[in-house]
Amino acid sequence: MTHDDTAAAVIIGAKPPQSPAVPVRSIGEVPLSFWIGPKKIASIKLRVQNERWPIDPFDDRLPPPPALTMLPGDVAGVYRPSEPQAELGPALTRSDSMLRYVVSSYRRRFIDMAAGFDIYMAKFSGKTRSTLRRKIRNFEKTSDGRIDWRIYRRPAEMDEFHAFARAVSELTYQEKLFDAGIPADTAFLESMRSLAEADAVRGYILFLKGKPISYLYCPIEDGRVIYGFLGFDPAHAGLSAGTVLQMLALEQLFSEKRYRLFDFTEGEGAHKTLFSTELRLCANVFYLRPSLKNTSYVRLHLASQRMFNLADSVVAQSGLKAWLRRKIRGQVDQH
Repeated sequence: MTHDDTAAAVIIGAKPPQSPAVPVRSIGEVPLSFWIGPKKIASIKLRVQNERWPIDPFDDRLPPPPALTMLPGDVAGVYRPSEPQAELGPALTRSDSMLRYVVSSYRRRFIDMAAGFDIYMAKFSGKTRSTLRRKIRNFEKTSDGRIDWRIYRRPAEMDEFHAFARAVSELTYQEKLFDAGIPADTAFLESMRSLAEADAVRGYILFLKGKPISYLYCPIEDGRVIYGFLGFDPAHAGLSAGTVLQMLALEQLFSEKRYRLFDFTEGEGAHKTLFSTELRLCANVFYLRPSLKNTSYVRLHLASQRMFNLADSVVAQSGLKAWLRRKIRGQVDQH
């Protein structure tokens, strides 16, 4: 496992002192989307103030309630994606001044990178470490005795990274079903170049016999490496290409000795659970004026979610859900 990265090392030791949390605020439209499984069937666009609060697994402070009376009259309320939570509460609560609607809640996961790669690896059980090493050895054996992977960090390298990443992304079920692959538009590519100018991005590609089969895209912000996009060619799912590339990338990132956290962002999954060391309970929350229109939107959305969750539970109990998931990911024998 070799690479030609030449980053300067800036050691981060103790965690920095906490400073008052300040959100990034902007006003715009946020969709309240209706889904049936992976298919979005409708969206209601709400004009809200978007508030992104900083998330730190070592900081248990909570944001104060928003003051809706301070907003312009044409703004329906406040939306807080990944708002830190002390505990899970009801999806919908109402007061005289606002509706609080939790669209989704999850454990946001992180890797504490301050201690170094060896200490990080020690957090795994002996069995898990053995499994990870075996996955890397199996990939190396399949790849003619070597692991071909590349790191992209400079502006001139971003076009090549993006082309390889898009070639993989087009094959993934995340893009086909959820439109969640790495973006293809020129604006995103330009943003990658700008981040590279500031040495604030890392891209990784894993190859198999000259063909890209997995990518990982990580922007960097304030000592935090962001889990932007990960994808792998489902034709090579048995090689655990995503896991192999994640391990290679983490070892390289730890070697730079300049990052405090690896942030897996919102949502949950086995991959994030496996690699993380810290977590913070978070939720995507709307705080809306208690108008009849807003109340109707929220109650309709909540009812649709409950109906789908009930149907999903019935399908899961029948075993059909697991079969559908395998079929979607291309793992069901078609012959």
